Amino acid sequence: MLRPHGMFAYRDVYAVKASSLHDRSLQTYTSRSWIKFLRMFVPQYLHEGTHPYHSEADHIVCRQNSRIIPADQLDEHTAVVVTAPVGIFREAQRHYITLRDHVWRSGVLGFTPHLEGPLAGD
Repeated sequence: MLRPHGMFAYRDVYAVKASSLHDRSLQTYTSRSWIKFLRMFVPQYLHEGTHPYHSEADHIVCRQNSRIIPADQLDEHTAVVVTAPVGIFREAQRHYITLRDHVWRSGVLGFTPHLEGPLAGD
């Protein structure tokens, strides 16, 4: 629901070309925040996720220093190579962006951003 004269903004995430969201893809993560997020998100999503992007057959393989590591044990200071269905990457990106934006706007980082323009409050 929008306030009168409110603005609706939509953000989508990058998706690789694949015939199905269950096709497997490979991604490398080097950013500490991304690795930390994957460590928290992947186990919960695989256990509790009911989104159509996710099926019981989905299998995620995380490698750090050429060793397979369970997602909940990822070292946030070491790059990780992840092989998973495209849909899992899409969901991880969507949730990461939502969390990042919420944290940024909430003030929990010690500052509250000043957004400019007549509709900044929306």
